[in-house]
Amino acid sequence: MADEILLQRVLSNLLTNAIRYSDENAVIRIESAYDDNVAEIRVANPGSHPADADKLFRRFWRGDNARHTAGFGLGLSLVNAIALLHGGAASYRYADEHNIFSVRLA
Repeated sequence: MADEILLQRVLSNLLTNAIRYSDENAVIRIESAYDDNVAEIRVANPGSHPADADKLFRRFWRGDNARHTAGFGLGLSLVNAIALLHGGAASYRYADEHNIFSVRLA
């Protein structure tokens, strides 16, 4: 059974990051696919593909765009930990000038 409070934290962390680390013209879209138990945060922010995408879900890791923003580098690692607790996983991909963070639950 899914923990509602933890899943709210997942969406909150993803949405907060999308707002915090995107430029003012970025378009943020949230999508879900109930059949596949997937929620996605899509951020249309051309040119913002992180070079260190493989590190995004590590604890305490912060990218270059986070140097002047408050935080500890725990948000995405928490998102992944919560997804794992629910038998799923968090992932990132860049497609069509969109940063796409997905959370799949079992």
